[in-house]
Amino acid sequence: MVQVSLTTIAPALRFCISPVNAKPTCEELEQRGRDLEKRVSELKRAEVSLQAREEKSRAFSEAAFEAIFLSEKGICLGQNLAAEKMFGYTPSEVIGMTGTDWIAPESREMVRNNMLSEYEKLYEAIALRKDGAPPSLPKFRAR
Repeated sequence: MVQVSLTTIAPALRFCISPVNAKPTCEELEQRGRDLEKRVSELKRAEVSLQAREEKSRAFSEAAFEAIFLSEKGICLGQNLAAEKMFGYTPSEVIGMTGTDWIAPESREMVRNNMLSEYEKLYEAIALRKDGAPPSLPKFRAR
């Protein structure tokens, strides 16, 4: 009987075919250990790099005076601190909201059309806070 195992070694896939009862040799075990140590080191470096990029992005985002919303296909994925202060929604509340939830009824159709057409130029629209009041700057520029 032959055992087939699949081991992922990014980015390639490596297949190992060996008899079921075969035991790895000492050299094979040592090589597996070295491979694992190398992979763990790579993952740790990638994690540190990712954390540094996230911290830098967060610092830029939080230093901005403008409200910044991150969205995909009109669904909010997050916001910066300025948006939280300006509109009154917590970070967990905005996730999953549609981009027009912040928009006054008289501007919604225009904003919806611009979002759907992926309009990239600046335009003005009237926004609303969580409590329904306009933010301190009732008109905003969007892209």
